Amino acid sequence: MTEQEFLDTYYVERKHSDSLKWNELASDDLIPMWIADMDFKSPYEISDAIDKRLEHGVFGYPIILNSYYESLIRWEKNQNNYELKKEYIRISPSVVTSICWLINCFTKKHDSIIILTPVYSPFSNSINDNGRNLITVDLNYKEGIYTIDFEEFEKNIIENNVKMFILCSPHNPIGRVWHEEELENLLSICQKHNVLVISDEIHKDLIRPDLKHIPSAIINNKKYVNNIITLSSASKTFNIPIFNTSNVIIENDTLRESYDKYINTIYKAYHNQFGIIAHETVYNNGLQWRNDLLKVVHSNYNYIKETLTSLYPKIFISPMEGTYLLWMNLREYVDLENIQSFIQDKCKLAVCYGETFGSNWKGFIRMNMATHPKIIKEATQNIINNLNKLNN
Repeated sequence: MTEQEFLDTYYVERKHSDSLKWNELASDDLIPMWIADMDFKSPYEISDAIDKRLEHGVFGYPIILNSYYESLIRWEKNQNNYELKKEYIRISPSVVTSICWLINCFTKKHDSIIILTPVYSPFSNSINDNGRNLITVDLNYKEGIYTIDFEEFEKNIIENNVKMFILCSPHNPIGRVWHEEELENLLSICQKHNVLVISDEIHKDLIRPDLKHIPSAIINNKKYVNNIITLSSASKTFNIPIFNTSNVIIENDTLRESYDKYINTIYKAYHNQFGIIAHETVYNNGLQWRNDLLKVVHSNYNYIKETLTSLYPKIFISPMEGTYLLWMNLREYVDLENIQSFIQDKCKLAVCYGETFGSNWKGFIRMNMATHPKIIKEATQNIINNLNKLNN
């Protein structure tokens, strides 16, 4: 499809529906660009598959058929060069739920867990809520570009006796797709100090076409795989979080046995059968929809970046290598203490603010690019108009 054909087919007005993104706003006049939720219908193949299951009319206790595992294994091999086996895969309700389970399974109260900030806020929330010691290391930053301070990362691991590292790959909110060398350095440090790596790869299928996601588990011919648990889901790529389904991938037998024993003590529910159906459907038939989506997302990103920076060159917008989330630094033009009032009250935008991703990132905002270009253009013009007023 062309971008316009995709918009005509899948864009949907979500106001006054049951949408968290559109209905839970501080005021009705805000443009919602905050939570990572698209304004596009999911592939129609999902509805067709669920309709077929509904026609059966019996909703008893389900099993997961081999066809689900086969579809996931095929997708990972074709898209990410990651060769899986069925026995590695476990199902959970969500990636964040999995993170909480893994924290409780593999660490004790007051153990230290490290993250690289700015990063998805449920990482820190999950660590704090479960009574663990949160260790944060800020990424190096210069004019929109982020790199990892490996010396500081290792120093904090040693000084705090860190037991677990929660990695975001690709990295939300900054949009980085980590290079193989960067991942190898992180994993090598963790292996050296016996730190278990939880690799959240939920955005792995939302990559700029000229780049490639490298699963943590395959780095250096799977050298570090015995120290890694990978989390994934189709929920972010295909806008289906409602189905509460994600994958926990554990290749190491000992880790997998420990996980299974722990889960047996806390979770006795059956999986969401409609989530399994939806995921299997997109693993089998969702590639073209995903590719068409990315055309729209990156067109939106390019528009807002080129338009804003042509007028205000010290607005630093990080490269959106992965995810559909734009990360913008407004510090050169808006006082730190006035960022929220400027964006919300003057520009009429609902966004995610930098400090929610780490205490040192005030003055940054995260904006969702998975929407109609008309919304992107309105938001961009609102920012320009109010920057003009502020700086004149």
